[in-house]
Amino acid sequence: MSYTCIACRVAFADADLQRSHYRTDWHRYNLKRKVAELPPVSAETFQQKVLSQRAEQTVDPVGPRFCKVCRKKFSSDNAYSEHLKSKKHKELEARQAEKDAQKAEDATKSDDAVELNAEEEDDGMEVVEGEADEAIEVTDCLFCAHSSKSIEDNLRHMAKSHSFFVPDVEYLINPKGLLEYLGEKVGTGHACVWCSRQFTCLEAAQQHMVDRGHSIMNYDDKSAEYVDFYDYRSSYPDFDGSSPQTQGEANGDPVAVANDDTETDPDYVEHDDATGELVLPSGARAGHRSLQRYYKQSVRPSRMQVAHGQKIERLIRQYRAIGWTSSAEIVRQAEDKRRRDKYTWARLQYQDSMRLGWKANKLQNTYRRQVFLW
Repeated sequence: MSYTCIACRVAFADADLQRSHYRTDWHRYNLKRKVAELPPVSAETFQQKVLSQRAEQTVDPVGPRFCKVCRKKFSSDNAYSEHLKSKKHKELEARQAEKDAQKAEDATKSDDAVELNAEEEDDGMEVVEGEADEAIEVTDCLFCAHSSKSIEDNLRHMAKSHSFFVPDVEYLINPKGLLEYLGEKVGTGHACVWCSRQFTCLEAAQQHMVDRGHSIMNYDDKSAEYVDFYDYRSSYPDFDGSSPQTQGEANGDPVAVANDDTETDPDYVEHDDATGELVLPSGARAGHRSLQRYYKQSVRPSRMQVAHGQKIERLIRQYRAIGWTSSAEIVRQAEDKRRRDKYTWARLQYQDSMRLGWKANKLQNTYRRQVFLW
Protein backbone atom coordinates (compact mmCIF):
# COMPACT_ATOMS: atom_id res chain seq x y z
CA MET A 1 0.00 0.00 0.00
CA SER A 2 1.36 3.44 -0.93
CA TYR A 3 0.61 6.76 0.73
CA THR A 4 0.19 9.73 -1.56
CA CYS A 5 -0.09 13.51 -1.49
CA ILE A 6 -2.57 14.83 -4.04
CA ALA A 7 -1.39 18.42 -3.80
CA CYS A 8 2.29 17.64 -4.45
CA ARG A 9 1.67 14.48 -6.54
CA VAL A 10 4.20 12.29 -4.75
CA ALA A 11 4.01 8.90 -3.03
CA PHE A 12 5.56 7.72 0.25
CA ALA A 13 6.57 4.34 1.60
CA ASP A 14 4.96 4.74 5.02
CA ALA A 15 2.59 7.01 6.91
CA ASP A 16 5.33 8.75 8.95
CA LEU A 17 6.91 10.24 5.85
CA GLN A 18 3.50 11.35 4.66
CA ARG A 19 2.71 13.12 7.95
CA SER A 20 6.12 14.83 8.05
CA HIS A 21 5.59 15.97 4.47
CA TYR A 22 2.27 17.59 5.41
CA ARG A 23 4.15 19.88 7.85
CA THR A 24 6.60 21.23 5.25
CA ASP A 25 6.37 24.61 3.53
CA TRP A 26 6.52 22.87 0.16
CA HIS A 27 3.20 21.13 0.84
CA ARG A 28 1.56 24.35 2.06
CA TYR A 29 2.77 26.19 -1.02
CA ASN A 30 1.29 23.54 -3.33
CA LEU A 31 -2.01 23.64 -1.42
CA LYS A 32 -2.27 27.38 -2.10
CA ARG A 33 -1.49 26.76 -5.77
CA LYS A 34 -4.16 24.07 -5.91
CA VAL A 35 -6.75 26.48 -4.51
CA ALA A 36 -5.74 28.96 -7.19
CA GLU A 37 -6.12 26.15 -9.81
CA LEU A 38 -2.40 26.15 -10.61
CA PRO A 39 -0.22 23.07 -11.17
CA PRO A 40 2.06 21.99 -8.31
CA VAL A 41 5.81 22.59 -8.32
CA SER A 42 8.54 20.08 -7.58
CA ALA A 43 10.86 20.20 -4.58
CA GLU A 44 13.77 21.61 -6.62
CA THR A 45 11.66 24.42 -8.02
CA PHE A 46 10.37 25.25 -4.55
CA GLN A 47 13.92 25.43 -3.14
CA GLN A 48 14.95 27.77 -5.96
CA LYS A 49 11.98 30.01 -5.21
CA VAL A 50 12.90 30.08 -1.51
CA LEU A 51 16.52 31.01 -2.25
CA SER A 52 15.51 33.72 -4.71
CA GLN A 53 13.04 35.18 -2.21
CA ARG A 54 15.73 35.28 0.48
CA ALA A 55 18.10 37.03 -1.89
CA GLU A 56 15.47 39.66 -2.58
CA GLN A 57 14.97 40.22 1.15
CA THR A 58 18.59 41.29 1.73
CA VAL A 59 19.43 44.71 3.12
CA ASP A 60 18.17 47.48 0.89
CA PRO A 61 20.43 50.62 0.90
CA VAL A 62 17.38 52.83 0.80
CA GLY A 63 14.43 52.72 3.14
CA PRO A 64 13.78 50.96 6.47
CA ARG A 65 15.65 47.82 7.50
CA PHE A 66 13.88 44.63 8.58
CA CYS A 67 15.29 41.53 10.31
CA LYS A 68 13.33 38.49 9.17
CA VAL A 69 14.73 36.28 11.93
CA CYS A 70 13.74 38.57 14.79
CA ARG A 71 10.85 40.21 12.90
CA LYS A 72 11.98 43.73 13.77
CA LYS A 73 12.15 46.90 11.70
CA PHE A 74 14.94 49.48 11.94
CA SER A 75 14.97 53.01 10.59
CA SER A 76 18.78 53.38 10.17
CA ASP A 77 21.73 51.33 9.04
CA ASN A 78 23.59 51.76 12.32
CA ALA A 79 20.71 50.36 14.38
CA TYR A 80 20.34 47.47 11.99
CA SER A 81 24.09 46.64 12.06
CA GLU A 82 24.15 46.80 15.86
CA HIS A 83 21.21 44.46 15.98
CA LEU A 84 22.98 41.96 13.76
CA LYS A 85 25.91 41.90 16.23
CA SER A 86 23.68 41.27 19.23
CA LYS A 87 23.73 37.93 21.08
CA LYS A 88 19.97 37.45 20.91
CA HIS A 89 19.94 37.83 17.15
CA LYS A 90 22.74 35.31 16.75
CA GLU A 91 20.85 32.72 18.88
CA LEU A 92 17.65 33.16 16.88
CA GLU A 93 19.62 32.95 13.65
CA ALA A 94 21.18 29.65 14.76
CA ARG A 95 17.75 28.22 15.58
CA GLN A 96 16.45 29.33 12.22
CA ALA A 97 19.38 27.65 10.50
CA GLU A 98 18.58 24.37 12.27
CA LYS A 99 14.94 24.62 11.17
CA ASP A 100 15.96 25.31 7.58
CA ALA A 101 18.28 22.29 7.63
CA GLN A 102 15.45 20.07 8.91
CA LYS A 103 13.11 21.36 6.20
CA ALA A 104 15.77 20.73 3.56
CA GLU A 105 16.17 17.16 4.83
CA ASP A 106 12.42 16.58 4.64
CA ALA A 107 12.39 17.96 1.12
CA THR A 108 15.23 15.60 0.19
CA LYS A 109 13.24 12.62 1.48
CA SER A 110 10.29 13.76 -0.55
CA ASP A 111 12.49 13.97 -3.65
CA ASP A 112 13.51 10.35 -3.18
CA ALA A 113 9.84 9.27 -3.26
CA VAL A 114 8.23 8.18 -6.50
CA GLU A 115 6.38 10.98 -8.30
CA LEU A 116 2.91 10.15 -9.57
CA ASN A 117 1.69 10.92 -13.03
CA ALA A 118 -0.39 14.10 -13.15
CA GLU A 119 -2.96 12.66 -15.54
CA GLU A 120 -3.63 9.65 -13.29
CA GLU A 121 -4.08 11.86 -10.21
CA ASP A 122 -6.73 13.99 -11.92
CA ASP A 123 -9.12 11.03 -12.03
CA GLY A 124 -8.65 9.66 -8.50
CA MET A 125 -8.64 11.81 -5.37
CA GLU A 126 -7.43 9.15 -2.94
CA VAL A 127 -5.74 5.77 -2.81
CA VAL A 128 -8.06 2.88 -2.04
CA GLU A 129 -7.04 -0.71 -1.39
CA GLY A 130 -7.77 -3.22 -4.11
CA GLU A 131 -9.76 -5.43 -1.75
CA ALA A 132 -12.30 -2.65 -1.10
CA ASP A 133 -13.27 -2.65 -4.79
CA GLU A 134 -14.27 -6.32 -4.76
CA ALA A 135 -17.94 -7.27 -4.69
CA ILE A 136 -19.44 -8.72 -1.52
CA GLU A 137 -19.99 -12.47 -1.67
CA VAL A 138 -23.51 -13.90 -1.58
CA THR A 139 -22.75 -15.54 1.78
CA ASP A 140 -21.46 -12.28 3.36
CA CYS A 141 -23.62 -9.67 5.04
CA LEU A 142 -24.20 -6.42 3.16
CA PHE A 143 -24.16 -4.33 6.33
CA CYS A 144 -21.42 -5.85 8.50
CA ALA A 145 -18.45 -8.22 8.37
CA HIS A 146 -20.50 -11.32 9.22
CA SER A 147 -20.01 -14.33 6.93
CA SER A 148 -22.49 -17.23 6.68
CA LYS A 149 -22.22 -20.75 5.34
CA SER A 150 -25.08 -20.47 2.82
CA ILE A 151 -27.36 -17.94 1.20
CA GLU A 152 -30.26 -18.90 3.47
CA ASP A 153 -28.18 -18.35 6.60
CA ASN A 154 -27.03 -15.00 5.24
CA LEU A 155 -30.61 -13.86 4.56
CA ARG A 156 -31.66 -15.05 8.02
CA HIS A 157 -28.81 -13.08 9.62
CA MET A 158 -29.62 -9.89 7.71
CA ALA A 159 -33.32 -10.22 8.58
CA LYS A 160 -32.71 -10.68 12.33
CA SER A 161 -29.74 -8.36 12.80
CA HIS A 162 -30.47 -5.58 10.28
CA SER A 163 -34.21 -5.98 9.48
CA PHE A 164 -33.41 -6.60 5.82
CA PHE A 165 -36.23 -8.39 4.02
CA VAL A 166 -36.45 -9.25 0.34
CA PRO A 167 -39.66 -7.65 -0.99
CA ASP A 168 -42.18 -9.92 -2.74
CA VAL A 169 -40.08 -12.96 -1.92
CA GLU A 170 -42.84 -15.27 -3.16
CA TYR A 171 -42.22 -13.99 -6.70
CA LEU A 172 -38.41 -14.10 -6.48
CA ILE A 173 -36.89 -16.43 -9.11
CA ASN A 174 -33.18 -15.67 -8.75
CA PRO A 175 -32.14 -14.99 -5.12
CA LYS A 176 -28.46 -15.64 -5.81
CA GLY A 177 -28.42 -13.18 -8.70
CA LEU A 178 -30.16 -10.57 -6.54
CA LEU A 179 -27.56 -10.93 -3.76
CA GLU A 180 -24.74 -10.79 -6.32
CA TYR A 181 -26.15 -7.55 -7.72
CA LEU A 182 -26.54 -6.02 -4.26
CA GLY A 183 -23.04 -7.19 -3.29
CA GLU A 184 -21.58 -5.52 -6.37
CA LYS A 185 -23.58 -2.35 -5.71
CA VAL A 186 -22.40 -2.06 -2.11
CA GLY A 187 -18.92 -3.61 -2.39
CA THR A 188 -17.74 -2.17 -5.71
CA GLY A 189 -19.87 0.94 -6.05
CA HIS A 190 -19.91 1.78 -2.30
CA ALA A 191 -23.57 2.79 -2.70
CA CYS A 192 -26.52 2.61 -0.34
CA VAL A 193 -29.20 0.04 -1.24
CA TRP A 194 -31.98 2.51 -0.39
CA CYS A 195 -30.88 6.03 -1.43
CA SER A 196 -28.07 4.94 -3.83
CA ARG A 197 -25.73 7.50 -2.25
CA GLN A 198 -22.08 6.70 -3.00
CA PHE A 199 -19.25 6.83 -0.45
CA THR A 200 -15.47 6.71 -0.57
CA CYS A 201 -15.14 3.24 1.02
CA LEU A 202 -17.18 0.17 1.93
CA GLU A 203 -17.10 0.85 5.67
CA ALA A 204 -18.59 4.32 5.19
CA ALA A 205 -21.44 2.93 3.08
CA GLN A 206 -22.21 0.19 5.62
CA GLN A 207 -22.10 2.63 8.54
CA HIS A 208 -24.49 4.97 6.68
CA MET A 209 -27.00 2.18 6.03
CA VAL A 210 -26.91 1.00 9.65
CA ASP A 211 -27.13 4.49 11.20
CA ARG A 212 -29.85 5.81 8.88
CA GLY A 213 -31.88 2.60 8.83
CA HIS A 214 -31.37 2.24 5.07
CA SER A 215 -31.01 -1.55 5.29
CA ILE A 216 -33.95 -2.02 2.95
CA MET A 217 -34.28 -2.36 -0.81
CA ASN A 218 -35.76 0.67 -2.58
CA TYR A 219 -38.13 -1.53 -4.54
CA ASP A 220 -40.86 0.16 -6.56
CA ASP A 221 -43.16 -1.21 -9.22
CA LYS A 222 -42.10 1.63 -11.52
CA SER A 223 -38.39 0.92 -11.07
CA ALA A 224 -36.68 -1.53 -13.42
CA GLU A 225 -33.58 -2.06 -11.26
CA TYR A 226 -34.63 -5.48 -9.92
CA VAL A 227 -37.02 -6.57 -12.67
CA ASP A 228 -34.67 -9.34 -13.86
CA PHE A 229 -34.88 -11.17 -10.53
CA TYR A 230 -38.70 -11.37 -10.21
CA ASP A 231 -41.52 -13.07 -12.08
CA TYR A 232 -45.04 -11.80 -11.35
CA ARG A 233 -46.86 -13.88 -13.97
CA SER A 234 -48.24 -16.20 -11.31
CA SER A 235 -50.19 -13.27 -9.83
CA TYR A 236 -52.06 -12.59 -13.07
CA PRO A 237 -55.68 -13.79 -13.12
CA ASP A 238 -55.36 -15.36 -16.59
CA PHE A 239 -52.01 -17.03 -15.93
CA ASP A 240 -51.73 -20.76 -16.71
CA GLY A 241 -48.61 -22.25 -15.23
CA SER A 242 -48.70 -25.27 -17.56
CA SER A 243 -49.04 -23.19 -20.72
CA PRO A 244 -45.80 -23.34 -22.73
CA GLN A 245 -46.91 -20.40 -24.82
CA THR A 246 -46.74 -18.08 -21.82
CA GLN A 247 -43.37 -19.53 -20.89
CA GLY A 248 -42.15 -18.97 -24.42
CA GLU A 249 -43.28 -15.36 -24.36
CA ALA A 250 -41.42 -14.78 -21.09
CA ASN A 251 -38.24 -16.30 -22.54
CA GLY A 252 -38.47 -14.21 -25.68
CA ASP A 253 -39.27 -17.14 -27.99
CA PRO A 254 -40.48 -15.67 -31.31
CA VAL A 255 -42.40 -18.86 -32.11
CA ALA A 256 -44.52 -18.55 -28.99
CA VAL A 257 -45.49 -14.93 -29.62
CA ALA A 258 -48.53 -14.68 -31.86
CA ASN A 259 -49.42 -11.74 -34.06
CA ASP A 260 -52.47 -9.60 -33.52
CA ASP A 261 -54.18 -11.03 -36.61
CA THR A 262 -53.67 -14.63 -35.55
CA GLU A 263 -54.85 -13.96 -31.99
CA THR A 264 -58.16 -12.60 -33.24
CA ASP A 265 -58.67 -15.46 -35.72
CA PRO A 266 -60.73 -18.21 -33.99
CA ASP A 267 -59.74 -20.86 -36.56
CA TYR A 268 -56.00 -20.21 -36.33
CA VAL A 269 -53.88 -23.25 -35.42
CA GLU A 270 -50.26 -22.77 -34.50
CA HIS A 271 -47.55 -25.31 -35.24
CA ASP A 272 -44.71 -25.75 -32.77
CA ASP A 273 -41.57 -26.59 -34.75
CA ALA A 274 -39.64 -27.68 -31.66
CA THR A 275 -42.04 -30.46 -30.60
CA GLY A 276 -44.08 -30.94 -33.79
CA GLU A 277 -47.36 -30.28 -31.94
CA LEU A 278 -50.40 -28.29 -33.02
CA VAL A 279 -51.55 -25.55 -30.65
CA LEU A 280 -55.33 -25.07 -30.91
CA PRO A 281 -57.04 -21.70 -30.23
CA SER A 282 -58.30 -23.08 -26.90
CA GLY A 283 -54.73 -23.68 -25.76
CA ALA A 284 -54.84 -27.46 -26.10
CA ARG A 285 -51.93 -29.16 -27.82
CA ALA A 286 -52.32 -32.07 -30.25
CA GLY A 287 -49.39 -34.39 -30.92
CA HIS A 288 -48.68 -37.23 -33.30
CA ARG A 289 -49.94 -40.71 -32.49
CA SER A 290 -46.43 -42.12 -32.70
CA LEU A 291 -45.57 -40.14 -29.54
CA GLN A 292 -48.50 -41.34 -27.46
CA ARG A 293 -46.27 -43.48 -25.26
CA TYR A 294 -44.45 -40.33 -24.18
CA TYR A 295 -47.63 -38.36 -23.54
CA LYS A 296 -48.83 -41.05 -21.14
CA GLN A 297 -45.76 -40.62 -18.97
CA SER A 298 -45.95 -38.45 -15.85
CA VAL A 299 -42.66 -36.57 -15.89
CA ARG A 300 -41.40 -35.34 -12.56
CA PRO A 301 -40.25 -31.75 -12.28
CA SER A 302 -36.54 -31.12 -12.35
CA ARG A 303 -34.58 -31.19 -9.12
CA MET A 304 -33.44 -27.62 -9.65
CA GLN A 305 -37.04 -26.38 -9.78
CA VAL A 306 -38.00 -28.38 -6.70
CA ALA A 307 -34.94 -27.18 -4.77
CA HIS A 308 -35.62 -23.57 -5.74
CA GLY A 309 -39.26 -23.82 -4.64
CA GLN A 310 -38.25 -25.39 -1.32
CA LYS A 311 -35.70 -22.64 -0.66
CA ILE A 312 -38.27 -19.93 -1.32
CA GLU A 313 -40.80 -21.67 0.96
CA ARG A 314 -38.23 -21.97 3.77
CA LEU A 315 -37.30 -18.33 3.35
CA ILE A 316 -40.97 -17.30 3.51
CA ARG A 317 -41.46 -19.35 6.69
CA GLN A 318 -38.43 -17.71 8.28
CA TYR A 319 -39.71 -14.26 7.36
CA ARG A 320 -43.15 -15.04 8.74
CA ALA A 321 -41.64 -16.27 11.99
CA ILE A 322 -40.00 -12.87 12.43
CA GLY A 323 -43.21 -11.01 11.60
CA TRP A 324 -43.04 -10.41 7.87
CA THR A 325 -46.19 -10.55 5.72
CA SER A 326 -46.36 -10.81 1.95
CA SER A 327 -48.09 -8.31 -0.29
CA ALA A 328 -50.92 -10.78 -1.03
CA GLU A 329 -51.51 -11.31 2.68
CA ILE A 330 -51.52 -7.56 3.24
CA VAL A 331 -54.18 -7.15 0.54
CA ARG A 332 -56.23 -9.99 2.01
CA GLN A 333 -55.96 -8.56 5.51
CA ALA A 334 -57.04 -5.16 4.20
CA GLU A 335 -60.09 -6.74 2.54
CA ASP A 336 -60.99 -8.59 5.75
CA LYS A 337 -60.62 -5.42 7.77
CA ARG A 338 -62.78 -3.48 5.33
CA ARG A 339 -65.45 -6.21 5.55
CA ARG A 340 -65.38 -6.20 9.36
CA ASP A 341 -65.51 -2.41 9.47
CA LYS A 342 -68.50 -2.41 7.13
CA TYR A 343 -70.37 -4.92 9.33
CA THR A 344 -69.47 -3.01 12.50
CA TRP A 345 -70.62 0.29 10.98
CA ALA A 346 -73.94 -1.24 9.89
CA ARG A 347 -74.50 -2.67 13.39
CA LEU A 348 -73.73 0.66 15.06
CA GLN A 349 -75.97 2.48 12.63
CA TYR A 350 -78.84 0.09 13.41
CA GLN A 351 -78.34 0.51 17.17
CA ASP A 352 -78.25 4.28 16.84
CA SER A 353 -81.44 4.31 14.78
CA MET A 354 -83.17 2.10 17.36
CA ARG A 355 -82.02 4.36 20.20
CA LEU A 356 -83.23 7.43 18.37
CA GLY A 357 -86.61 5.84 17.65
CA TRP A 358 -87.02 4.78 21.27
CA LYS A 359 -86.29 8.32 22.50
CA ALA A 360 -88.69 9.84 20.01
CA ASN A 361 -91.51 7.55 21.12
CA LYS A 362 -93.71 9.19 23.86
CA LEU A 363 -94.68 6.54 26.36
CA GLN A 364 -97.41 7.25 28.95
CA ASN A 365 -97.33 5.71 32.41
CA THR A 366 -100.95 6.73 33.36
CA TYR A 367 -104.06 6.53 31.27
CA ARG A 368 -107.51 8.11 31.65
CA ARG A 369 -110.16 5.69 32.71
CA GLN A 370 -112.53 4.93 29.96
CA VAL A 371 -116.27 5.47 30.79
CA PHE A 372 -118.64 3.81 28.43
CA LEU A 373 -122.27 4.94 28.18
CA TRP A 374 -124.80 2.28 27.41
